[in-house]
Amino acid sequence: MVKIGIIIGLLWVCFVGKAQSIDAFAQAKSNRSSVLVEQPIKVTVTVFTATWFTQPLQIENLQVEGAFVQSFKQTQSAIKYVAKKKYAALEFYYIVFPYRDGELEFPALNIITETPAEGDFKGKRVTLNTKALKINVKPIPKDADEEHWLVASNARISGKWNQNINSIQVGDVLKRTITISANGTLPSFIDEPQIDDVPFGNIYTSEPKYLDDRDNKSVNGRRIDTYSYLLEKEGEFTIPEVELTWYNPYVGKFYKRKLSEVKINIAENADMASLVSLRDSLNALNPIVSNETLASEEEPNYKYWILRGIYLVIGLVVLSILILISKNILRSIKRRRASFKNSEAFWFKKLMKQANEKAFLKVIYQWLDHSDRKNMDNTLKGFSRGNETLNKSLSKLKKNAYSEVMSQEVNISKLKSDIRTQRNNHIKDGEQNLNKPPYLSTEINPN
Repeated sequence: MVKIGIIIGLLWVCFVGKAQSIDAFAQAKSNRSSVLVEQPIKVTVTVFTATWFTQPLQIENLQVEGAFVQSFKQTQSAIKYVAKKKYAALEFYYIVFPYRDGELEFPALNIITETPAEGDFKGKRVTLNTKALKINVKPIPKDADEEHWLVASNARISGKWNQNINSIQVGDVLKRTITISANGTLPSFIDEPQIDDVPFGNIYTSEPKYLDDRDNKSVNGRRIDTYSYLLEKEGEFTIPEVELTWYNPYVGKFYKRKLSEVKINIAENADMASLVSLRDSLNALNPIVSNETLASEEEPNYKYWILRGIYLVIGLVVLSILILISKNILRSIKRRRASFKNSEAFWFKKLMKQANEKAFLKVIYQWLDHSDRKNMDNTLKGFSRGNETLNKSLSKLKKNAYSEVMSQEVNISKLKSDIRTQRNNHIKDGEQNLNKPPYLSTEINPN
């Protein structure tokens, strides 16, 4: 009887243990395994339980190296079946925008929740983990314009003037506002429209505006640029068309939209009529040519024309040499310019010009990617190592971009100064490492 009692007790313990076990797990799935630079990736996270959830999900803050992440943590509930077993499920998702090519890792997530065990009603705290995801990010196609690369499901371009362009005159300032809207991308990924120079005056630009138009399902953005045309010449002119090109990854095609060219007629300004009067007055002062002078000019001067012909030939030769030298100089300048635009110094200079937080964060990653110094780590954490103030400022900057929590104030001017100081320290460290004497080892003679 004792043995029977022991066996029954063990079976009861096993039964109770099985009844108290929690059947819950989490999965992360991406909608694509391979994308282009700046092409969005949707990563859906699903949390399953065999019973029900007694508390909301607690999700850790997520950062993905080499990408911007937009989180949509509003969960949706559903009933799902896994291996023919019924589960209650909560789903949320992230949209990831890679900004450089190579392998991208979406890290494992820790999710805390409360759920009862099967056969119980009281929720128990559990920590669930997803698996990391590997995604291949392909470079921008060779036939695309890298400086104006835009990935979007749809895009639009529109423009408006601050006044009637049919009644303008010399001295007016004509303002043009161009708005580019794009679906399925971040506003900071929208590049400045390509505006050509005009022959009738100068163009002045102002700081662009970036507007986040995201909804509950996708990320959308707008960029607004304002251009001021100073009208300096009268006459009929044409303002060239403005073209917008984007790549739709869902159909694998490039699309274009444009603002048509605009013809304008700049009228003379009455306030500047004195310039014309002065020109007429100067012409009236030209001396009258006498008949004797006219008669002498009618006789041909062969030596004069021969000399002019010689001078013309010499001038053409000199001009040809100057054109050849100019072409070589221009080629050299273009090569140096191209090399400089791919250098760390160029991107650092561009970084120091940024005043907008989102644009600043985008350019700082591009600057670090172009760093060729061995002693400079090309991650924000590695670059700011040893400078806690700089590290905190960069963390605030990233949190403002990635988190839905209230933004923290970041002093861009102070941040630029800290970055410049940290960069100088890295440069000095690199020079000191180069000046260190090599390590000398002495061989031990076994004899």
